[in-house]
This record gives sequence, C-alpha cells and structure tokens, in this order.
Amino acid sequence: MSEKVQITKEVYQKNIYRNVIDTEFSQLIQPITQIEEEGPTVDEFFKLYNNLFFEIPKIGDNDSHTELVERSSQYLGDDYVNPLIAELQAEITSLKQQILNSNETINDLTTQLSTLGDSFKDITSQTNTVASTTTTQ
Repeated sequence: MSEKVQITKEVYQKNIYRNVIDTEFSQLIQPITQIEEEGPTVDEFFKLYNNLFFEIPKIGDNDSHTELVERSSQYLGDDYVNPLIAELQAEITSLKQQILNSNETINDLTTQLSTLGDSFKDITSQTNTVASTTTTQ
C-alpha cells in the first residue's frame, strides 16, 4: 500500500522568478477591467452629475454642458421639440404675420394718401383757376 511519490523542486534565481511565477492575486478578485466596464447606474450617474454640475465647463468640444446638449439632441432626434422652443417658434410665426398685415395696411394707406394728394392738387388747381378768373373780371 505504500507508494513512493517523487517530489521535484524547481528553484529560480531571485531576479528571474517574477518573470516565471505570477505573483498577482488574480484568482481572489475580479479583474479591474470587468469592474470598470460596469460603470455607474443611471441613478448613480445623475447623483454624480448633480454633484459635478458647476465643475463641468459650460462650453467646449469635450466634457462640457454643450457636448451633453448636442449628444442628447442627436439622440432625441428631430422628432423631439423642446416645448419652450415650440412656443417661441409659434410666437415668431404670429409676429411675422402681424408684420405682413401691417405692411399691407401701410401700403393701402400710402396708396390712398397718394390718391388724396393728387385729388387735393386737382382741387387746389381748380380753386386757383376759379379765383384768378374771378379776380381778373
């Protein structure tokens, strides 16, 4: 029943063993790359965002509020219209129509004034003619 087991021992020099033997505790914890891939939850993201809000630059190509707005706008697409923007666009359309109506009224009044001016000149001319005829008689 006794069996002989042969045990061999390999010995490495001090400056070589780190190249041969893995001394990291990779079996006991998850690799760092897996932890980083998970990232924050949506709730954690907004907590971080609220905490960093005033530290984020307003304007910039990267890591700024303008980048967040541009990316969110691209994600939302053309179908989403901010209610405030929609209201302002409707007001602009209304004001443009009022300007158009006012310009038409001005044109009509200018035409009427021109016609009245011509009529006034005719009446003045006729009055002057009648007055000069009566004075000469």
